[in-house]
Amino acid sequence: MAEGARALTGSDVAVSTTGLCGPDSDGSETPVGTVYVALADASGTQCRRLFFPGDRGRCRALAAHNAFDMIIKTLS
Repeated sequence: MAEGARALTGSDVAVSTTGLCGPDSDGSETPVGTVYVALADASGTQCRRLFFPGDRGRCRALAAHNAFDMIIKTLS
């Protein structure tokens, strides 16, 4: 998704998140709280698989925090 967003917008950097923050399982083997955060830039694409047990709000906030962290580290 990050690569597609970067290509579609022509931006230097793009980030994407996906995962399962719950509150319920989607029926797959993926545990609730599993999140993927990806960043694409001119040097390539990096992806993190993260796990945030707890409630949906906490999971979403931590996913966003990690996305911003990847952006900050890439740009600095």
